[in-house]
Amino acid sequence: MNQKNLLKLSLLISIFGILTLLILLTTLEPTITKISEIESKYLNKNIKIIGKITNIKDYKQYNFFILTISDSTSKIDVLVEYLENKKPNFSKNQNILITGRLTQYKDNLQIQANEIKEIL
Repeated sequence: MNQKNLLKLSLLISIFGILTLLILLTTLEPTITKISEIESKYLNKNIKIIGKITNIKDYKQYNFFILTISDSTSKIDVLVEYLENKKPNFSKNQNILITGRLTQYKDNLQIQANEIKEIL
């Protein structure tokens, strides 16, 4: 093979690899984790939990909620940001599925929600 063909082949393989990574990034989702299994080693990683809303704090002036979510093993706070004109409607004892990034605030782990779905 000459140098021109090797360059074309390596470019083609690189583009294929990048496209494969983009497809995997958009299709792979985290598995559901029990709240008691959440540890600081998962900081800044996506996580998915199912639980019941046990407490709601609405910080209207900052356009976010803090939901306390519990499952049969433990509880965790979930930060839910919203636009002023698109305030979500939550209620205590509502069962929800949350996908978000694990963060830490004042030595407490919390989830910054990316997606919330009600479970009936």
